[in-house]
Amino acid sequence: MRLTALVLAAALAVPAQAADLPSLFDQPEAQTVLSRTLAYIRLGNSEAARQTAEAGVAQFPSFGAPYVALALSVAKDDPAMALTHLLEAVRKGYRGMAQVLTLPAFAGVRETVEYAALSEAMAKQSPASETKPALVDIERLTAPVSAANTTWDAAEGEFRAQFAVPPVLARRPAIGSAPGLERIAPFINRWVAGGRAAGLAGVLYDNRDRGHSPLDKKAFPQLLHVAYSDPIRSRNLDYGPNRMFEFGRITLGNSSTAITQGPFWRSQARRLLTEPGGARRLFRQYSRNMLYVYPETFDHSDRGADLFPANTPYTIASRGRSHSDRPILRALLLALAAMPPDVRNRAEEEGLVAPLLQRLLRRSLKGIQNETDYLSTAAHPTIFSGDAIAVEDLIRRAQALTLADLAPMVRLTLLTRAPLSPAEKTGMAKPEVVFETPSAIALAFRSTTQKRRLLLSARSTRDPFDRPLTFHWRVLRGDADRITITPESEDASLVAVEIPWHDPFPVPGAPELLSHRVDIGVFADTGESLSAPAFVSMSFPPDQRRSYDAAGRLLEVDHQAAPAYVDPWIWPQRDWRDVYAYDAEGQLTGWERHRKGIPAHRFDAKGRLLGPDGPVAVRYSLGAPARDGRRPVIMDIAE
Repeated sequence: MRLTALVLAAALAVPAQAADLPSLFDQPEAQTVLSRTLAYIRLGNSEAARQTAEAGVAQFPSFGAPYVALALSVAKDDPAMALTHLLEAVRKGYRGMAQVLTLPAFAGVRETVEYAALSEAMAKQSPASETKPALVDIERLTAPVSAANTTWDAAEGEFRAQFAVPPVLARRPAIGSAPGLERIAPFINRWVAGGRAAGLAGVLYDNRDRGHSPLDKKAFPQLLHVAYSDPIRSRNLDYGPNRMFEFGRITLGNSSTAITQGPFWRSQARRLLTEPGGARRLFRQYSRNMLYVYPETFDHSDRGADLFPANTPYTIASRGRSHSDRPILRALLLALAAMPPDVRNRAEEEGLVAPLLQRLLRRSLKGIQNETDYLSTAAHPTIFSGDAIAVEDLIRRAQALTLADLAPMVRLTLLTRAPLSPAEKTGMAKPEVVFETPSAIALAFRSTTQKRRLLLSARSTRDPFDRPLTFHWRVLRGDADRITITPESEDASLVAVEIPWHDPFPVPGAPELLSHRVDIGVFADTGESLSAPAFVSMSFPPDQRRSYDAAGRLLEVDHQAAPAYVDPWIWPQRDWRDVYAYDAEGQLTGWERHRKGIPAHRFDAKGRLLGPDGPVAVRYSLGAPARDGRRPVIMDIAE
């Protein structure tokens, strides 16, 4: 992952209107040529790497990234040819070559006599051209996104669009006379006219389902609707979750869509938490004043379980399907409009608009009466319903905000995990950390140990006014009597958390559904206000059942004990049952593995396979995906 990130970061902002580019909006696809080539190189498949790079150059001859990929594919065997391809990449506008050349794959290139020519070409590279902000269309209330006002930043893997918003937009009423807003509109409009509320001038609305579940323009006469150009739409970059557009302004959006076919069906919210790099992109949006609402579709209702691998503050998942997102969006926009200008401006400067909205929303749920309630399970569900929001309370809270109410964004670090023995790591095949981002950490309980111990820090959290902070850690889901949270510092910025194995249990507030996840919420306390939550989540395999004795020793683990939906992105498939044995002192002596139609295998306490010639080390890897998308765990003799 580090190698991929380093090379992808090398192509910096690309000129939006360079004459030789077929389209700026082909950049993401061209960039994937490089990541695929790197993946093949890591797998040791040099031929596939070369073929991928050559196909990329043929498809995108005007971009530099495929030429870097081609250079990577030949660097080991032909450094001189790699240098030729790198020179061509520079000529095609590829930037940051100095960083790319630090890769071990290019060690031979750096030693060639001709290397000086590459250094000279890099020095002569002209700076990237700048784009101009696009003037928004006041009459249509649209903010156009096209090659004229957009650049591609490969370091972040995103497009950046700029807009110019004329002051005249602020003279319009912030809230229109749409149905459902009759009582609310006069209050907010008076506040805005009197300078007490910020309104919505310059705020963006990003609908990403092509008008399937849009907001009514009449409801918010100041709100600007993002309008994507035809080249963007023809590449489907405007559809589904926002994964690569950043607008430099407060942005609320939605996509009332889902993946409904194939083994990887899921809501867009779950998709973003399970696809590679998705959570990192979500945090980037969250910290840049962007917040999107996606319906949960099948992920929290129709399949009998909460299927999300983690809870996060990065998006809002709405209960139900299409159009369930709109009431929540409306409530968030009303809160934005009602905020005092100084509070919202400071929140925008600090990248705290999305956390502030999350805090207000959760504090304004019906039944949340005080700060104690806010620190409880009831305020932090996986999904939200529009009818659960006390909208008028939300608006009053937003209008009553002062600068002192601005709390920091909690930033977490997973410092250590308790080391695992070979027996505890048996058959894991995938890492425990699903994703680690500053305000949400997701882990999967893959080991055979009864408890996992984590050391977590919130010391990277910084208050916008440099106030001293204390932290509250709360079990929001799971057996609080068995989960231990031990502060390791006076302000609880450092804690040790111990999470035991959990069998399935009812979802809080929805007992008809099963949960396979523990959630711990983390809140910063300034002494004047509480922050939005950060989360540490631990998920458990839905199809696995275990038994432990009174001393916490594992007796049996059955990997196919329960017929349940299992997310193929998170959980590989294991088709065995292990039965463990201990000596008179309670020390593990080994285990026996049972599989259908296969004689039992025996292992010693170190996880070595016992055979006629003695114990041999084994290794576990992942095979090709099955029809349900799950990859089987394969055991081989280690060489």
